[in-house]
Amino acid sequence: MNNQNIVVSIDVGTTKIFVIVSEIDRETEKFKILGYGMSASNGGLNKGRVVDIDRAAKDIESAIKAAEIMSSVPITKAFVGIAGRHIESLESSGIITLSENEPREITKADKRRLEDIAENKVVPVERTVIHRIGYNYRIDDSGIIKNPIGMRGCKLEGTVHVVTGMINTIDALIKSVNKLSIEVEDVVLEPYASGKAVLTDTEKRTGVILVDIGGGTTDIAVFKNEKLIYTSVLPLGGEYFTSDIATLLGIETRVADNLKKDFSINNEDYKMDEVVEIPNYDRYTEKKEVEVKHLKEIIDSRTEEILENIEKKIEASGVKHQVYNGIVFTGGSSKIAGLKERAEKYFDMPVRFAVPIKKDGLSDQMLKPEDATGVGLLLYGVEKSLEGKVISLNEEEQEGKKSMFDVIIGKLKKGFDIFFSDSE
Repeated sequence: MNNQNIVVSIDVGTTKIFVIVSEIDRETEKFKILGYGMSASNGGLNKGRVVDIDRAAKDIESAIKAAEIMSSVPITKAFVGIAGRHIESLESSGIITLSENEPREITKADKRRLEDIAENKVVPVERTVIHRIGYNYRIDDSGIIKNPIGMRGCKLEGTVHVVTGMINTIDALIKSVNKLSIEVEDVVLEPYASGKAVLTDTEKRTGVILVDIGGGTTDIAVFKNEKLIYTSVLPLGGEYFTSDIATLLGIETRVADNLKKDFSINNEDYKMDEVVEIPNYDRYTEKKEVEVKHLKEIIDSRTEEILENIEKKIEASGVKHQVYNGIVFTGGSSKIAGLKERAEKYFDMPVRFAVPIKKDGLSDQMLKPEDATGVGLLLYGVEKSLEGKVISLNEEEQEGKKSMFDVIIGKLKKGFDIFFSDSE
């Protein structure tokens, strides 16, 4: 088996780690799943951020070992997802002079120089770039152009969406994976990855808002003209429901989590005037009775709060008017009881709840909302591998650019701005 054809994704979530191993066929440009592994996150992460490198590495290792056993493939490199409150979405613009005299052909280097100028305007020293996506290009005051390369002109301008993260947070994630002797091929924004798994081409082209509700965070991403144009992260997820249920009902956290999940899955079996008996979970506690009505009130209240925060982010983004395909919800906590019905009433636009779109190579076991990010990371990795654009973060990039790893180390040591550009 050619190791160059192996693509691995690692979804490092607040509540679980999900690893997928695949093999690509470069002739057919298709892939097949060889195996996968999953493990619980046991305190190494909080709200999408690594807070204990050793513990995070241990949790990741459990999922890695399970995936290696199933696939019979030793994992040495991977695409890794990132999210969390530290993520910032920035928009900037740039303009460059191509020629003072007569129009000349625009090259990749010109496009990159324009995007460098736009990026350097907005990225502070404590941050590094995860993705850099250029759009709305114009040549000599022309109309909007999708891709200026190969065209002729004297002046080039454009808009750049820059997704950044805190250097120390990204560094901690990379170190957690590197401790397992696994090379990080790329760090990928998780809602960007989820979009590859659950959104249709039409949605991404005509404008759509993706909301991925995970265990620790709710990730928001807006796509238009097949580009990511806005991202934001809310520190609210499935754990938020669990914590409130545990506190307000006076029950243990894992019991509250099981109750939340059962109520969401078997909602029709619960009667509002019913009292549910919570069994004792150890010999020191007594059985407890919980009113279903009270449980529903807690869940509904937190659902309303999350929807309110999502709406505020969308309004503040200034891109709502560009969205024609409404909102798509995904993620494990999008299955919370009553969310679908409330969201449909809450937003003045179409609402869809999504699972990964069935593609050749994907098994039916991975077509669940909680698998959206893991599947999306894999699709991203397959795409980049087939394009031949994968460059290790521990090696220097071609064309004289620095890798993200070098950027992080350089900024941490020297405290000045060095940039890393995504190959988008």
